[in-house]
Formats: sequence, structure tokens, C-alpha cells
Amino acid sequence: MQDASEVSIIPLPSDVELQGGSALPLGDELTVEFDHDSLAPVAQQLCDWIRRRWGTACAAAHSGTGGGGGGGITGTAAHPPLLHRVLMRLQAGPAGPNEVPNGADAEAYTLVVSPSAPGVAIITAATLQGANHGAGALAFWLVS
Repeated sequence: MQDASEVSIIPLPSDVELQGGSALPLGDELTVEFDHDSLAPVAQQLCDWIRRRWGTACAAAHSGTGGGGGGGITGTAAHPPLLHRVLMRLQAGPAGPNEVPNGADAEAYTLVVSPSAPGVAIITAATLQGANHGAGALAFWLVS
């Protein structure tokens, strides 16, 4: 199994249609939280991509919850209305000798962005490893 820090973020093509223009109302800052030290480079890479793509300030922060566990990405659902979603898809990597084949079990998680509060993304080790524990690629894109 690859280390989670080897997971890369692959933005979808920039011609994906954006609702309401080319910038997202992400608030003053988007926080990407991670629950395991090995995820720090991935969280920082996501922040850097968000900053380049939408010009929004972004910071990576340790959630302090320890390792593993479910949860994937959570957002600001407590602060409606919800305007946009940024989707993350786990594209599983090669399976190890004791792992099921990858592909069909790739999971999608959603970061919900609210105009009334900064968005918060929580990336867990389990999210990056997937159900079959194969590291892969994270693809983020905007949907209307």
C-alpha cells in the first residue's frame, strides 16, 4: 500500500462550467483538516490547488482526532443556504496481494461550501486508503 502522502490531486479540466462566474464564494478562508500526520502533504497540496484555482485563502490544519476512521469530507451543512459543492473522488491505485481489485469501489465525498461560514474539509486516512486500502488520486471539481 502506498503512503497517503503519495496521493496526488488531479483537478478536472478548467472548462467545467462554473455557476455564477469563475470565482467561488468560499468565504475568507477555506480550512482543510486532516487527522493523521501522513496526510499533511496532501492537505497542503489541496490548499495550494484551491488557492491557484479560485484565489481563495486556504490553510491546512491537524484536526487532533487521531488516525483513521470514516468521515471523508464534511462541510458546513449547518450554515445554509448551500451554494456550491466541490467533489472529491478517490480513484484507487493498484491492489495489493490481500486486497480486492480496485475501480468499482472508488468512493466520492463532498465538500459543501456555505456563503455564511468558512468551508471545512476533513480528510481522514481511511478516505485516502479507500475500502480496499489502495492509495489513489483525488480529483476535485465544481458542480452547479
